[in-house]
Amino acid sequence: MPPRGRRTRPSAIAASNSAAAAAASAASSASPASSSSAQTLYYPSNASVPSDLTHSEALLKVARHSRCSAFDGDCVCTGLRPSPDVDVEARSVKGGKNDEAREKECASQWKKCGVCGHGIAMHGRLEDSEADDEERTRRIKVAIRLDELLEDGKKLLDFAYTDEDQASLKKQLLPLEQGAEDNKRKRSKSLSESARSSSPDLPLAMGNGTHQRSSSPIKKRRIDGRGVSSVASSRASSQAAAKDRRSLQQSRVSTPQHEVPSSNAPSPGETDEPTGQGHGKHPVQSSKGVANQDIGPEEAVEMAKERAEAEEKEQIAEQERKAAEPEADINLVTAGVSIDPVEYQASVEEAPAPKRERPAVVEERKGLIEFRVVSNAHLTATTPSELVILTGLKNIFQRQLPKMPREYITRLVLDKNHVSMAIVKRGLQVVGGITYRPFNRRKFAEIVFCAIDSSQQVKGYGQHLMNHLKDHVKESGDVMHFLTYADNYAIGYFKKQGFTKEISLPRSVWVGYIKDYEGGTLMQCSMIPRVKYLEVHELLAQQKEMVLAKIRSISKSHIVHPGLQVFKRLEQEKQIKREGGEESTASMPSSQQQQDEGSEDYLESIKAQYKVDPSQVPGLKDSGWTPEMDILSRRPKRGPHHGLMRSILVELSNHQSSWPFMLPVNGDEVPDYYSVITSPMDLSTMETKLENNQYKTVDELCADAQLVFDNCRAYNPRNSPYAKCADKMDKFLKENLPMWKQSAGIL
Repeated sequence: MPPRGRRTRPSAIAASNSAAAAAASAASSASPASSSSAQTLYYPSNASVPSDLTHSEALLKVARHSRCSAFDGDCVCTGLRPSPDVDVEARSVKGGKNDEAREKECASQWKKCGVCGHGIAMHGRLEDSEADDEERTRRIKVAIRLDELLEDGKKLLDFAYTDEDQASLKKQLLPLEQGAEDNKRKRSKSLSESARSSSPDLPLAMGNGTHQRSSSPIKKRRIDGRGVSSVASSRASSQAAAKDRRSLQQSRVSTPQHEVPSSNAPSPGETDEPTGQGHGKHPVQSSKGVANQDIGPEEAVEMAKERAEAEEKEQIAEQERKAAEPEADINLVTAGVSIDPVEYQASVEEAPAPKRERPAVVEERKGLIEFRVVSNAHLTATTPSELVILTGLKNIFQRQLPKMPREYITRLVLDKNHVSMAIVKRGLQVVGGITYRPFNRRKFAEIVFCAIDSSQQVKGYGQHLMNHLKDHVKESGDVMHFLTYADNYAIGYFKKQGFTKEISLPRSVWVGYIKDYEGGTLMQCSMIPRVKYLEVHELLAQQKEMVLAKIRSISKSHIVHPGLQVFKRLEQEKQIKREGGEESTASMPSSQQQQDEGSEDYLESIKAQYKVDPSQVPGLKDSGWTPEMDILSRRPKRGPHHGLMRSILVELSNHQSSWPFMLPVNGDEVPDYYSVITSPMDLSTMETKLENNQYKTVDELCADAQLVFDNCRAYNPRNSPYAKCADKMDKFLKENLPMWKQSAGIL
């Protein structure tokens, strides 16, 4: 490879590309006898997160979707390809061989591209020093998403296949140098514009020559013609004027032999003028040896304005210096401060979003409800009011969770190791709450029970309660994670509160500490230290308004065009006809009038009157609309039987014998499972396929369900608990499927 920064001669590039094409052509025309002994390469599949892949597998996936960077990016290869004389098979990364064996196999098989002949390291450049860990992870996630789209379309092993979605995502895998330079140039331009709009006199070259953003929150400012905040400058002017008068009086009395510099005097090193003498309009001199020069109100106000300008410049310079701190932009956005240029901030301030408060927040502010943290940790010191609240919580949990044993609920609520947060109304009336057990040394807590009284729901109590709990747990201990087992009816609620089914905590942290429930789904929520969750709605509203303001500045989506005149004109004509033809209409029988209005000729005449040429619709042509887009928008997103298939899958998941089939079999726990079962299937995989519209008919869904049961009976003994669960589920599906189809109108 030629040195960085030098260009290779076009003849050398053309020779290399032609040689690669000739090699590919010769390989494709090989004899059939040679193909019989072709080498088999294994390509990793079924990866969902970067941690599923080894280093070589991640390098392979990124290289497949990245252009070759040889000859300074002039190579014609659009991605790593296998040689034409080899076979490629997909191998799941979940189950089967361990990571070390897969790493050795992948590193030994995929060494260079079969088209251009360059090494795998030249595609994607994932191991370059310019790429930090965050950039590498981002590129791997993009490559995984590209492979997921290929797997959905059954094109994973078609290395030449591409479509619009693939081409769009591949743009995120540009060479590192180009992407870094583009980001740096955009960031520098944005900051330069921000600095010019806020202070025209501020030099553009500071530190390393590029502007950075501040990490400390600043107030939004409306900029006037001179670049100074009009509101802030007037307030600062009055305050600075009074300060100047006091300093002048003190200088005449206490320091008569020293010269008092003006408020905007530059610091040494910023100007060539001698220090101590201001370059403003009215420098103040000593009162001894020189005639006193009293400063009037106008001069004082002018000096105050100049001081305000100087202070604002210093503030901007301080922001630029602090911008070098890591996560500066994240700190600003977390605090609800815009990181955009000041003209966007002004637009945000001019159009604030209306504040909408939930009923739970209003009731708490009025004192109608309060959130109490109670525990039975000190049995002898527990107050009677705390016992009343704990008893009320126990009653609500028993009423709202009928499948949970009553004695079990009582024991956990009153246990000394558990803590409860309750929503209490006047008279110690409990309307809901959460019981959890904190594990402070392991920095997580288990949510055991969570319920709101059915008569008090749809008021936002559940969300407000969870926000209170998050802030309380963060302030009272070291807990930063929540774990809970949610049933199928509570999964939606926990997802809205930031919980996910992907467990990032190591198993060694929580296994053996939390209670396991059959039929429940384990979910996790990790809290952000800098976020105060009781104020998260205001924070999100500010961020949303900033995004909308920026969209309004670069698009026309907020512009409202006037309505079509054809509707107004036709309504006026109808009104005139009704007023002039009341007598004739009254003499016509009502049945005949309804028949005429419902006839096809009448409907066709109405359609002809309201027919409008799309080119006459204001703003439609400017938006880039085409008739094909209208056809695409009218296509249904789901199949006609999606609702029925969703209900069937929910019924199967809620069955008491479905617990062995909820998730894929862990290949580490059952090493030989995937060698016996070649077509694995489970309910969570079926749910994913349903959401991706991979089931066209109900029979396809039922075939996968039957595959789940057959796999279980094929691997496990006939009298095992797993096989018995498969028999019960199979019987349940076959008995109820005809009834479900009939209710949906499918014969």
